[in-house]
Amino acid sequence: MSLLSHKSCPSFPSDVPTAQLKKLSYRNLLSDHTRESEALFDSCKTYGFFLLDLQETEEGEEVLKDVAEMFQMGKALFDLPIDTKSKYALKNGTAFGHKQREELYFITGDANDILTSSYKGLGVSKVDDKGNPDRCEFWGISKDSIMGVSTSFSAPDVLMSHRLLLQSFVKHSHAICTRILSHLESHLHLPPGKLSSLHRLHHPSADQARLLKMPPQPEGDRRTSLLAHTDFGSVTLLWNILGGLQIQRPGSIDPEAGWEFAQPEPGCAIVNIGDALVKLTNGAIRSNLHRVTYAPGDQAVCDRYALAYFTRPEDDVKMERLCSGGGTWMGDDEEETTFTVKEWVAYRTKLYRRDGAQMQSWGGSASARAM
Repeated sequence: MSLLSHKSCPSFPSDVPTAQLKKLSYRNLLSDHTRESEALFDSCKTYGFFLLDLQETEEGEEVLKDVAEMFQMGKALFDLPIDTKSKYALKNGTAFGHKQREELYFITGDANDILTSSYKGLGVSKVDDKGNPDRCEFWGISKDSIMGVSTSFSAPDVLMSHRLLLQSFVKHSHAICTRILSHLESHLHLPPGKLSSLHRLHHPSADQARLLKMPPQPEGDRRTSLLAHTDFGSVTLLWNILGGLQIQRPGSIDPEAGWEFAQPEPGCAIVNIGDALVKLTNGAIRSNLHRVTYAPGDQAVCDRYALAYFTRPEDDVKMERLCSGGGTWMGDDEEETTFTVKEWVAYRTKLYRRDGAQMQSWGGSASARAM
């Protein structure tokens, strides 16, 4: 059963561990409401996640309209024959293999390989040490290709015929992320535009829209669909109809403990902070570990669709610390401050894929790693 709107969705269960995310108003953020801005900063420091109510603003209503249409387009995209989708699959040896840590590649997305639109099929990678395959397929679509920053745009007809929709979705999503960055600048005592100027819409970056689908799992074998990870970028916007996203509660020590469902709400995006922004702010804000599992309760029998927009600093931005910070970070590797964003992502990916570094939460006033 496929559900593409909250109206036809089974109720989110009340008997599962649920993350207590703050719900912020985009209308108040647009009005520079002091208390709302402080709540945003507090959420970014302590949890790295919050709900953003996009209703009652022109920009927010526009992106919600885009999201509804993107879900419909995504269903048509995933319904394409497998041989058609396989034409756009990321290549063996560069994008994926059959090792557990290759899943990371799909999550982070490298600008060298996701140039236009790229497809990851079900079960391509592993989600645990037992060799269990993932239960997620998705399409990554480059912001640069959508907006014409790159002249290359190779994609199925379903995407090509919806290019105006893709442009509208990217433009509005990017503007929302920029507004979030502007509030963080104020609280971090950075000059106005210091962060947002590193994330310009029409400059080369690895920003992307991503459409995801997770089929219902067998009742006797329900488990993780997409492994625990942090996002490599700056700000992520996520829209879900069904539950399934889990966030590890800050302060959790056991890697299998502290997992709580994020409950989707109509009219809202789930927002989270990524590693690049933690790096640039010297650990002042938090990038929190999260994963995707089966939808809870009665929702478990339905196809689960999701839509995300990932922002990342422009490719040639230097990964220099912009403020004093004060939270935890990924060690004291000064070499990283000389990297461009593109080089830094490649370096971090190598640490996880080849050198076996452990994915964990970083930064923020919680000062707690998920070990």
